[in-house]
Amino acid sequence: IIPSSWTSIPPLAFYGCHSLTSITFQSGGTQLVSISSGAFGNTYITSIVIPSNIVTIDTNAFILCNLLTSLTFEENSKLKYINEGAFAFTKLTGDIIFPSQLEIIKYSSFRVIHYSFFSLKFEIGSHFLEFGSSCCRSNGLQSIEIPNTVLRIVPWAFADCISLTEVVFWNNIQLNKIEENVFSRTGLINIIIPA
Repeated sequence: IIPSSWTSIPPLAFYGCHSLTSITFQSGGTQLVSISSGAFGNTYITSIVIPSNIVTIDTNAFILCNLLTSLTFEENSKLKYINEGAFAFTKLTGDIIFPSQLEIIKYSSFRVIHYSFFSLKFEIGSHFLEFGSSCCRSNGLQSIEIPNTVLRIVPWAFADCISLTEVVFWNNIQLNKIEENVFSRTGLINIIIPA
């Protein structure tokens, strides 16, 4: 149980604790605003609910949690940043619905284990701005939404996502540039890019 008085979880706090199979945040709310680098990396957790006060999930926070299949966010989430490798080499499945305040998903954040099938979606009213390079390099990514606040998609963002067959651009999108190799070596047969 993570005490409600904690405002952050220190780097590598539980890294490599294979006896850790679940994470519970003390009832009555939490003051946590960040999960630091490697905090729960290489543990045996199977699911995680990110508390609403969390603003940043830092580099490699859940890396190598290869039993982690479920990621959800509490309502009214304040999450803005998912940093490099945060959920790399996990086994996430199903729809992952990002909270509306999220702005950035950085490099290799969702480099998920082979053929663990999942989709990335966003809450209505999303403020999302940027997918990092290779942020979702995964054989299992099947579908992704591009919110209308995204201005450009950086090189290699979804490269090598061989199961990716659907990209949904929101209406009234502000997108003005798709960089090179964004959809290289994906499963896309066709794609409708907004004018």
